[in-house]
Amino acid sequence: SSDLKNGYLTVSEANYHTNMRDAVIEGSKEMGYGFHDLNGSNQTGFMVLQGTMRNGKRCSTGKAFLRPASIRKNLHISTHSTVQKILIDPTTKRATGVIFEKNGRVYQVNANKEVIMSAGSINSPQLLMLSGIGPARHLQDLRIPVHADLPVGLNLQDHIGLGGLLFTMKKGSALDMSDTLPFATQYAEKSGGPLTIPGGLEVVAFVKTKYAEPGQDLPDIEFHIGSGGIITDNGDHMYKTF
Repeated sequence: SSDLKNGYLTVSEANYHTNMRDAVIEGSKEMGYGFHDLNGSNQTGFMVLQGTMRNGKRCSTGKAFLRPASIRKNLHISTHSTVQKILIDPTTKRATGVIFEKNGRVYQVNANKEVIMSAGSINSPQLLMLSGIGPARHLQDLRIPVHADLPVGLNLQDHIGLGGLLFTMKKGSALDMSDTLPFATQYAEKSGGPLTIPGGLEVVAFVKTKYAEPGQDLPDIEFHIGSGGIITDNGDHMYKTF
């Protein structure tokens, strides 16, 4: 929740907002929707977009966790490296290390205690299967020794989205990206301005359709409401980013 303070990974709203953001929030209230904290306990309604940002700039996990810890003597960071597989003891089934490639050379690192895998929704199941953990038949077809026959990677679901609903607004209410130089200067010098808006999105809404679970705070559709579209600047800049 954003109520928690002093954490390593900073969550905040953008340092800038357009008049459109306020208009959308007020309009949602008139329609009977609640206005909530995006990371709060209640998710049904409209809310100002939040992001992992610090002082208007992206706060990645590397910036939040790795950079402060990089001076530790017991931490070694290997960049531009690709893990090829996790080493698993065939008898105990315990992870004992990893094999990775860097600059054309292959290295092996052994673990005294444990191996923590955090490779994302695509690379995590891929790495597990390369290491022999996954659907046995699929691994056998690829001649990968099977350590555990598990349905790894079989529940991957796409986050389907539909874009293209555009609305005409009064001039000055939304982003005008026809001249980006002042925005870039404002961002570079003061960490402010329109470029602090994550992806140009200012409002997020979670609402319930007729297919949602009744009687519970479980919205089943999400709206991303941005302050600009692909024709905001007559197609000069915004169109090229989509």
